[in-house]
Amino acid sequence: MGMRVAKNTAKYISQRWSRLTRCLRRSAIFLEHPLYRLVCHEASRLYEIWSQDSDAISQDLVHPLWLKVQPVFGQLISDGVPIDFLQLPVVRRMFYRVGFSQPQQHELTYLRNTGEEVWNLLRQYRESSIGGPLIDCHELNISTNSLGMLYYFTRILEYNDWSEPGTVVEFGGGYGNLCRVFLDLLSGPLTYIIIDLPEMLALQYVYLRSSSRRYQIVAHTSSPIAIRSGCVNLVPVRWIEDLASTCDLFVSTFALSEAPTAVHDMIIRSRFLGANAIYLVGQHVDAKLWRDLALEPLQSAQCAATDLYSNVQLGPFHFANSWELMAKDRKYETVNLNLQT
Repeated sequence: MGMRVAKNTAKYISQRWSRLTRCLRRSAIFLEHPLYRLVCHEASRLYEIWSQDSDAISQDLVHPLWLKVQPVFGQLISDGVPIDFLQLPVVRRMFYRVGFSQPQQHELTYLRNTGEEVWNLLRQYRESSIGGPLIDCHELNISTNSLGMLYYFTRILEYNDWSEPGTVVEFGGGYGNLCRVFLDLLSGPLTYIIIDLPEMLALQYVYLRSSSRRYQIVAHTSSPIAIRSGCVNLVPVRWIEDLASTCDLFVSTFALSEAPTAVHDMIIRSRFLGANAIYLVGQHVDAKLWRDLALEPLQSAQCAATDLYSNVQLGPFHFANSWELMAKDRKYETVNLNLQT
């Protein structure tokens, strides 16, 4: 009896301590970012605009995996995004990595071996406190998620001979972390375009606008779209085909597999938005890890890359039964592409 009371007391104290530390952490972030609530209000208004008529397009442009969680994220935006939103189970399940294990050790070792100049550049990256990230990579004092973004960043620039892109298009931007890595580590001016669902665009708006006043965020709420140079441009997925097809780099990490075939075909028809180079990471959709999610295979995108680019590298990715594709050196624009119907 006494032992049970002691255990219950210890559990109660632990829970209270967890709540207290979370409250203190949230208060500290609010003090660091006094305009956060205003930004959340702006994001909520933008979400209302972006989500208008969404019911008519969801079936064609949103995978069932995301259809299930869209209402949850929509409510999150409408209620005001918690300043420690990265702690939420639904966020972690959908796009936020935690923990440090073999894949993260692979990424860290790879970054260490890139050479002193690159390593020193990567070590300059500072984690934003927005979202309440967990610091899992203690050597760099960043989250595991940011470590993964630094890995993508390095793979992309290394493959492209460290030529800095002037315009980047990212399909499926998570909460905006890869965008922030590019903004903070590239030395030249950058135009960054994120194509995503309304809920995710609103979350990206909150994260990026709150993380630094230096970032210029343009939320596009009508078509036709005029991309603003030197800014982060947030574009709803339904307007992909309205975008001018010209950019230096097209990036998508794990997002294309979670989009319907109709979206794949839109991107392929645009020739990856006219990108001079592309970087894709996707799931082996038949693997046991992913089979129950009914993700979309990306053979059409892989074939299109081979048709469009002279230099293509396709190989295994070190994480979660996945593959990595890098391509550059565009062929002639008259190449015929075979699309799925």
